[in-house]
Amino acid sequence: MKIILWNIKSGRDVSGNYNFEKMLSFLKEKKADLYLLNEVDNIYSERSGLDKQPELLAQNLATSYRFVPTIRRNFGNLILHKKELKDFQVFILPGDQEQRNVATFLVGEIKVFFTHLDYHKKINSLQMAFIKDHLNRENKKKLLFLGDLNNISIPEKIHYKSGVLVNHVKE
Repeated sequence: MKIILWNIKSGRDVSGNYNFEKMLSFLKEKKADLYLLNEVDNIYSERSGLDKQPELLAQNLATSYRFVPTIRRNFGNLILHKKELKDFQVFILPGDQEQRNVATFLVGEIKVFFTHLDYHKKINSLQMAFIKDHLNRENKKKLLFLGDLNNISIPEKIHYKSGVLVNHVKE
């Protein structure tokens, strides 16, 4: 299964300009089974042309989707999937700055945890502890923990139960 994880920053390019076509072209080129996108707008602001990004991306990539709002109901994380998602749940993470969450679901035999953690160190640590606790409760052999972790309080490897989670994977 091919997975793409990307903080799309509302579809803005490196110059800060909204460029939906460039983003879409990149995603199409990758031909993934599962796209996990952070900072997705859903009729959120002028910065993204008030586009319905979840719907537009799903249509253009021929996928189904689950939009998981974070800070506001029209801004958050997007899961674009070709395979059925089972046991889908969303847990609100601790923190008083912004409402963050972690979505969990099964794709085949793999249990996925997908999130976008806070950038404040203290809150980030609380959120990591919450997720680690949930990971430790899992009896699945195949777990995948992905998202924009904001890398503040996260060591290169996070140990849990009988496995290791790797913070980044490089090709």
